Amino acid sequence: MPRLWWPRTEKIAMSAQPKAPNGVTTIVVSFPLLDYEKMKISKDTRTIKRGDYYVSVKGEKFDGHDFINEAMAKGAAGIIEESDLYELAKKKLRELKPAVVAVTGSVGKTTTKEAIGTVLSEKYKTLTSAGNLNTLLGLSIEVINKLTSKHEIFVCEMGMDRPNEIKETCEVVKPSISVVTSINEAHLEKLGTLEAIIKTKGEILEALDVNGYGVLNLDDPNSVPLRKIGNCKKVYFSTREKTDFWASAIRTDSIETRFAFNCSYGDLRCEGIEVSTPLLGSYCVYTCLAAAAAAVVAGCSLIEVKNGLAKLKLPKGRLNILKGINGSTLIDDTYNASPVSGAAALDVLKIVECKRKIVVMGDMLELGSYENVAHEKVGLAIADADVDLFVAVGEKMQLAADSYAHKCKVSGKKPRLMKYDSVDEALLKIVADIALKEGDAMLIKGSQGMRLEKITKLFLADQSKASDLLVRQDSSWV
Repeated sequence: MPRLWWPRTEKIAMSAQPKAPNGVTTIVVSFPLLDYEKMKISKDTRTIKRGDYYVSVKGEKFDGHDFINEAMAKGAAGIIEESDLYELAKKKLRELKPAVVAVTGSVGKTTTKEAIGTVLSEKYKTLTSAGNLNTLLGLSIEVINKLTSKHEIFVCEMGMDRPNEIKETCEVVKPSISVVTSINEAHLEKLGTLEAIIKTKGEILEALDVNGYGVLNLDDPNSVPLRKIGNCKKVYFSTREKTDFWASAIRTDSIETRFAFNCSYGDLRCEGIEVSTPLLGSYCVYTCLAAAAAAVVAGCSLIEVKNGLAKLKLPKGRLNILKGINGSTLIDDTYNASPVSGAAALDVLKIVECKRKIVVMGDMLELGSYENVAHEKVGLAIADADVDLFVAVGEKMQLAADSYAHKCKVSGKKPRLMKYDSVDEALLKIVADIALKEGDAMLIKGSQGMRLEKITKLFLADQSKASDLLVRQDSSWV
């Protein structure tokens, strides 16, 4: 039976009662006595509110059990062990029975999750997991804190950096529809090989039963092995081939992306439905198609799909167009970085009308043995983009700077390059060094660990709006 550690102030016979992990005398209360429609969970004593239950998580750098007394002093209603939190979330999902749409992939998880949630909301009462919460812990807290009996569908993303992580998450948050955006070398540092990444991503399909749906990118060569994984029904989307859902006549500018939506799924047949979305760049069409496919198999009509796609918004840090200093334009793509997302970001920069195009690119992390090749390729891509200035930030990005310079010289062009060994060094000099002017457009992109949103903030026309516009602005990221 799952347990809740409930702190008490009065003395209890030690022989009759167990102790919580910090030695606090406790009583044990079974979950059926809790009203989990009303209860709230917190894992952070800095933000916990009176009446919340504190989940004591043991992490790499800290042990949540050390903060139990602090949680109690702030009015925690009880202390829950991490493993018991998962049982509680699983029980709530089993009893409320929402359909679960889960998204994974090496790029575009959060944007695709948000897109699916927006389209499904055209028909269903939908809960979409907040921000980039994609671990078992984060999703379990979301289920307890936000899922209600009114919700018909729960949309979430699932990340991973080790084998079986998605499998373990699916055992608690069991999907009925699983979406894989695409797969590349991201996380190669932790999983070792591309084959291991593919296998681990495939766990999201293995979690489905015969009535479940796996939504796959037909254009992604690394997703080919997933077609044979699991017993679920497979649904495909593409921008190149006629399949269940495909796009044609793609047009994109700095305001919106438009394309013809086509469908040949089940009894649905349509071609040439004109779709427009505020998302930018040709790659965003994959996001739209994945959302459309998931929504249709969930029961949405084509008009609901079209209307939903028109309402999409980009999450913070994903190719957001912002006002910069001195009348400049910023393209903030600082949430994370990989070779694929880097190429997509450069495509957006190409379509922005401006006098001077500038790229500020930070290290791409967790690429393992692919690290050197990936950075060299990014440098070549930046050279091909014919930018007016390339600003390389970080030790690894110096490889990109070298390949950029070499490609420019071979092509007979003068390299326009600026280098910083670290973000801290860049923060001290970059505003004066670049001197943004009216009509300039600057793309800022880097992996999460590089924290390039700090650079974006320096160039915002109104820095007081940073918390509303940029990622990682709360106190936990200081």
